[in-house]
Amino acid sequence: PELLDIETRSGPVQIFGLPWPTKNLFLTKEEYKDFNDEESTKEIQKRASKKIKEYARMMKPGTPAIFTAHLAAAEASYSGSERSAIIGRDPVFSTQVLAQKEFDYVALGHIHKFQDLNLNNHPPVVYPGSIERINFGEEKDDKGVCLVNIENGKTSYEFIPLPARKFVTIDVVIGEEQDPTNTLIGEIEKYDLSESVVRLFYTMPAEREDLLDFKRINSALEGAFLVTAIAKKSKPIERLQRTEISEDLGMLEAMDKYIQNSPGLIPLS
Repeated sequence: PELLDIETRSGPVQIFGLPWPTKNLFLTKEEYKDFNDEESTKEIQKRASKKIKEYARMMKPGTPAIFTAHLAAAEASYSGSERSAIIGRDPVFSTQVLAQKEFDYVALGHIHKFQDLNLNNHPPVVYPGSIERINFGEEKDDKGVCLVNIENGKTSYEFIPLPARKFVTIDVVIGEEQDPTNTLIGEIEKYDLSESVVRLFYTMPAEREDLLDFKRINSALEGAFLVTAIAKKSKPIERLQRTEISEDLGMLEAMDKYIQNSPGLIPLS
């Protein structure tokens, strides 16, 4: 961590920077080398939280103070596969710890989705998010940057959208009476796919798959920057609830209960 005093055209500003808390670096210290993963995560959270509070007390009143950090916040919402990649393995920090009153603005990095964790309160605790989409989990997320204004102890910011590369999912259900190829091409033509990353899914009767003309379908997708998939969707497997049969039931009664709970075995009359 480091505290910098920077002179700008608009006057001085204080910036406290906190890098990503690396576990491997932490475990090189003699007193922590035998910590397991859970113990090291908790200790990092404890030590980093203490540092945040210590540096907050060092801020000079009357000079804009910015806390910038590469951290995972406990109350943040995630895009796509981020949650499974982050939760349970990384140290996380509460908004209460991050939003120390001495800071005028808290600028966070790590999570790709734009959000203010301390909305309508001071200081703003903001993830501006990534400036580009990296997977289809971020397909519907706005991408951009934040323009921040700090004046007389009051902070405001504006999210400015950027023209990030589009990710487009085309999902088509092809009816039994429809021409499969023309139906897919008709759906593709509804989108502006220029400079987009695209995936195409379709659902259709198995016996009609031979009617698909993939040469024409690929030609319709030529305007895309990248096509990651052209794939048939599988129908979800219906899982039958296990029939509860007690040992107290007789054989005939148990068989009858099993049959009544198995749709494929119910007699016609």
